[in-house]
This record gives sequence, structure tokens and C-alpha cells, in this order.
Amino acid sequence: MNDKKWSNYQIDIFNAIKNSNKNIIVNAVAGSGKTTTIVEACKRLKLFPNKVQFLAFNKSIANELSEKLKGYAQVNTLHSFGYAVLRQAFKGKRIIIDDKKYIRLLQNNICDWSRYINNEEMSNVEIYNSCCQIKKIFDLARVNLVKYGDIESLRGICDAYGICDEFDELEIVNSLLKDCYKMSDSRVIDFTDMVVLPLSYRTYISTFKFVFIDECQDLNAAQRELMLCAAKGGRFVAVGDRKQAINGFCGADCLSFDKIAEVPNTIELPLSVNYRCGSNIIKLVQEIVPQIQACNTAESGKVESYRLLSKSLFHKGDMVLCRKSAPLVGLCFKLLQNGITAVVKGGDIAESMLKLINKANCNSIDELSKWIDDEKKKTATEIAEYLKISLDKAKKTKRYLNLSDRLDCIKNICVSQLTNVSELKDYINKMFDETNIKNAVVLSTAHKSKGLEADRVLILTPSDFPMITKYSKDWEIQQEYNLKYVAWTRAKKELVFVDMSENELNDAELTDDNENDK
Repeated sequence: MNDKKWSNYQIDIFNAIKNSNKNIIVNAVAGSGKTTTIVEACKRLKLFPNKVQFLAFNKSIANELSEKLKGYAQVNTLHSFGYAVLRQAFKGKRIIIDDKKYIRLLQNNICDWSRYINNEEMSNVEIYNSCCQIKKIFDLARVNLVKYGDIESLRGICDAYGICDEFDELEIVNSLLKDCYKMSDSRVIDFTDMVVLPLSYRTYISTFKFVFIDECQDLNAAQRELMLCAAKGGRFVAVGDRKQAINGFCGADCLSFDKIAEVPNTIELPLSVNYRCGSNIIKLVQEIVPQIQACNTAESGKVESYRLLSKSLFHKGDMVLCRKSAPLVGLCFKLLQNGITAVVKGGDIAESMLKLINKANCNSIDELSKWIDDEKKKTATEIAEYLKISLDKAKKTKRYLNLSDRLDCIKNICVSQLTNVSELKDYINKMFDETNIKNAVVLSTAHKSKGLEADRVLILTPSDFPMITKYSKDWEIQQEYNLKYVAWTRAKKELVFVDMSENELNDAELTDDNENDK
């Protein structure tokens, strides 16, 4: 077999997979060709596809790998793999997927629970806020495999994620943990159930000679356990990057990579050469991740900084990244107004914006703008009262910052020349329409950029990387630096910093000339 096209790191991985009897975890830096490497490793095994299971982190990766590994491996997302286990466990009976299952249960029962615990009636607003809070704790508890009765672990989750651990809410979460497995008997499940419930039916989990899994640094405890169950009696090959762990906010275990590495009979191998970025870009990235190496044949690449906005700064095919959503939405609107095709990635952002606009129920742009200001003040006050902290502290909590970012997304368009709310909604849909994405300037949050690349990447408000407050947890601080690393390594040839504050960016107009100060 011709190994000339492969690096020594890749050959070491191929040999370890084929010739050793150990589990393998690969620490693959950004742009190191990890997908290419594990596809080649799968093919070299030359086993029947039913002996090799590839577990992908999301549907798009699964679809891509299904084509590349046809005839070599079975490919599933973690959720579809878990769903298949449940179909077996339920003897092929129909399973209904209902992601509102638990929130509906909460809304139906929370008044009774509240009267039982507090002997008080609750307003509709209080019911809704409590349901959201309880559902969040419940989801985090499930993916972290917290058992019924373990109130201390529930408190630990609340502490880790900055959630107020009201006793009554924890008691309700605990009650849900007791009942969620019983409720599965009705064969009505939500998406989290797809990963969690199969662990109760372990005898139905098929085992394989080899299990491959990517992005292992972003697995939650339930996903990691499901992967290990599938590999029981065989071997696993886990690929990830400690420094690309960025999904802790939605329940991923920040130490997932290290916990997999600690599984008995597991060796760790590096994949340290970046084949994506120019050498000057890698020099900058090495300040964050010292072990990353540029390819010997890498072009030099450019690192530039600009202090002004002009039309000529943006080229078709550019990727524009930001820590927050609001500056992206504001810039996208300016680009479209100036005849530059642009799109913001993230249908969930558009959905949340439209929900907020519908919630406001305003007839005019001016009314909506005032509602946004009032909503931010109200939210800060509610958080301050709920957590018994000052308004200043409340405005620095994750909950406030996240909602404020979405409200600012809308506000950045409200200051434009749009005349009514209906026109505003149409523009939001236009900004997030990805049908013409190949011909557009693509704007994305850094979180949504993982797995993407572009010849030219612009970083908006680089001072927001990392975004840290004095209330940030240690794991949040680490993941903020990881996010910076992810963003910087999306650039193949040019990394451009738009060195402006968020306020400067919002106030700036797109000029016709190219008078940027480099």
C-alpha cells in the first residue's frame, strides 16, 4: 500500500488500528485532516460493514461519511443509533417523537406541584418561566446521567451552569427523573431520550468489532456511554481535539476527551499537522495551541487588520465570524442594503428573533424598538430578584447576555429605514436564507463555524474573543479560549481582523472606497 501521501502521524494511527489490540483516541488539531484519516483507516480494515460502526456527531457529517464509507462501515448519528436501539427494545412498535413532551407535562402539572410545595398560586408568566428553568435542569441532568434521588448532583449541575437551585424546582426535576423511564413505555420520546433511554436497554445495543466516533471532545456523558456500550467486546477509535471543546453550554462534558483517554487499554496518538491554514496564520494560532504545526508545503498566508468598513473589504465566498449574533445581523443588513449578497448561518437564530417579535405584538418599528429596551430592563430586574443580586451583576449573567444578544439582533435592523414589522420579518427570513449561500458572504457565530473553512475569514470584534466576565466558571473560560482557536483556524489563506468595537461596528456605514487603515 502506498503510504507516501500520508504523514508519519497518520501512518502511526493506521498501524495502531490494524496491528494493536488497543482502543485509540486521536488528538487531532484543527485542519489536520481527521476525517480523511479515519475514512482511510476504516477502509484499510477491510471488514464487513456490519462489523464497523461509525458514530457521527451530527446529520451533515453522517451524510458525508455515508457516501465515503459505503461498503466499509455503517454510519449513524448518535441519535439515530440510539433510536434504532429503542426500536429493537420496543419490538418494532411505533415510536412517536415529540420534543415538547416534557414541557407539556410540566405546564399541565406545575400548578399542582407549586401548591403542594409552596401553597401558592402561580401566574401564567411564572408558570412559563418555571417550566423553562425546570426543563433546562432536567435536560442537563439526563445527559449527565444523574439518577433519581441524587439531589446533590442536581445542585452541582445548577452550580456549574449558573442556575439558581431553588429546592422546589430540584424536587420537580427529581420527580421527572423518576418518571421519565416509565413514560417511555408509551413509546413517546424526545430527542434527548434517543440517547439516554437506550442505556436502560443495554442488551439491545449491538456491539461491533470497531466503533469510530468523531468530535469526541464534545460528547455528553450519555453519548459517551452509548459509544462505549457499542464498542464493548471490540475496540473504539475516538477522534477529537481537547482544544476544540466548545459545547459545554449545552451539556457536553468538558472533560469528555480525557475521560475517554482514561478508559483501560486505550492509547492516545497525535495528529498535529494543520493542512488548512497558511504558516503566518498558524504562527498566530500557536499562541493559543502551541503544539499545532503548519504543513511543510503551506503557503505563507496573510494576517491583516482593518479599522474601517468598506464595500471592497468583503468578497464573494468570504466567511465572517463573530462571538455574538447581533453584530452579524447588523452587518448582513448593511451588506444587503448595499447590493452585496450575504447570508447569516443559523436558522435557530432567525426562529428565536421571530418568536421575540411575535411576543412583542407591536404594530410599528418604533413600538418594537421601545419594547426591546423595556424587555432588557425587565429581564435584568427579574434575574436580579430571582438570584438576589444587583442589576449590574444580573446584566453579566449568561441568561441575560444570551437574551440581550437576540434582542440586539432585532434592534440592529430596527434602526434602519424599514417601515413596518411585516417588512422586518421578511428581511430576517432573507438574511437567513441559505439557498444562494455559494455566491454569498457567509456570516456565522464562531460556535456554528466548526467544521467550516474559507480562503478568507474576517473576524468581527476580535476583542470579544475570549468573552469572559468575573462570573465565568473555569470551564467556561477554557471553552472561550477554545472558541477563539476554532475561529482563527477556519482561514485557509487570509485571516482579517475588523478591529472595531460592537458599538463602532453598529454605527459604521459601508463606504464606497478602500480607505481602511491597515
